[in-house]
Amino acid sequence: MIERAWPSWQRYAGELEPAGVSRVATRFINVLPVTLGQPLDRLLAAPPKMPEGLLSTIAGFLFRYVTEATDGIASSVSLATEGSDPLALVLYIGCFAQGDFSVANDMDTVRGILDRLRARKNAVFFNSIASEALEQWR
Repeated sequence: MIERAWPSWQRYAGELEPAGVSRVATRFINVLPVTLGQPLDRLLAAPPKMPEGLLSTIAGFLFRYVTEATDGIASSVSLATEGSDPLALVLYIGCFAQGDFSVANDMDTVRGILDRLRARKNAVFFNSIASEALEQWR
C-alpha cells in the first residue's frame, strides 16, 4: 500500500507545504480464524494462560504490549478475540518512529522509515503466531 499511498502524500506535501513530520506510523490489522476450544498455544507463540485450578476455558481476551524504540522504531501490539460465530483473533500491530523530519529535505528518509516499519510489522507478526498455525495458512 505504500506504493499506492506515496503519490497522495507527495501531492499533499506539494500543495499544502507542511513544515515537517514528527511521527511516521503504520497500522496493520490481521484477523485470524480460531476454532472454538483450540488450545491458544497452537495459534500464538506466547498465549495468555488461565490460572491453575479454575474450572473454565478462555472465552475471550485482550492483551497489549508496547515496545520502546531502541532502534528508532517502536511497536504497539494488541491481541483480542472478536465475535463468537465464528470466533476470530485480531492481531493489531502499530509501528511508528518519532523524529523531526523536514518535508523539503527528509522525504527519502521518511520513505525508508516506512519500509522499516513494514519489516518490523512482519517480524512482530511472524514471531507472534505459533509455527503450527502458520502452516495452516501456507
